[in-house]
Amino acid sequence: MQITLIQALLIGLWTAFCYAGMLWGIYTNRALVLSFGVGVILNDIPTALACGAVAELASWALGSVLVVPSRLTQLALGSLGL
Repeated sequence: MQITLIQALLIGLWTAFCYAGMLWGIYTNRALVLSFGVGVILNDIPTALACGAVAELASWALGSVLVVPSRLTQLALGSLGL
């Protein structure tokens, strides 16, 4: 599959809008929202949503793994009186 220059520019603008939403307090920077927009631009919504769902699950798993060590670190430092 090849994309045109117009599609590449539209994907860049969509990505900028989605990440700017993080500053506005709306959750447009999520993988499903990003992938849906790219799917609309590339006219392949089912594949885009499948990729977005996998990326969303990966971000959930990564988030749950990264929270545990920081909490354990807080508990360890708290028990030392630091």
